[in-house]
Amino acid sequence: MAKKKRILIVEDEREFAEIVQARLEGLGYEVDIAEDAYQGNKAIITEPPDLIILDLNMPVADGFTLLKRIYSDPSVDNPEVVILTGQTVDEKVREEARRYNVAEIFTKPYDRVKFVETIKTLVPV
Repeated sequence: MAKKKRILIVEDEREFAEIVQARLEGLGYEVDIAEDAYQGNKAIITEPPDLIILDLNMPVADGFTLLKRIYSDPSVDNPEVVILTGQTVDEKVREEARRYNVAEIFTKPYDRVKFVETIKTLVPV
């Protein structure tokens, strides 16, 4: 039996993260939640995910700080990244996202159908 694709949600709003987690687990993914960038960094190093769903505004450090850390760590394979944020996405945010090869940016409230299609394209079940 093939190993399930693993997704890490790095999101400080626990209830929101659990809703996304349930939706993705229903599709057959293994999904973990980290509630801040510190926990996310630890989870990525411990068991690298196939994809990270990343909020930008979080306590401890923001999402781009986490991306900078993991992309500078040669022991971590660069996973696919999808940003899911309540932050306004302007050109500066898009430019920073391109720097880290972010696959897609979704703003809350988000298009659930497009979100799921994007995840399934990036990491097929």
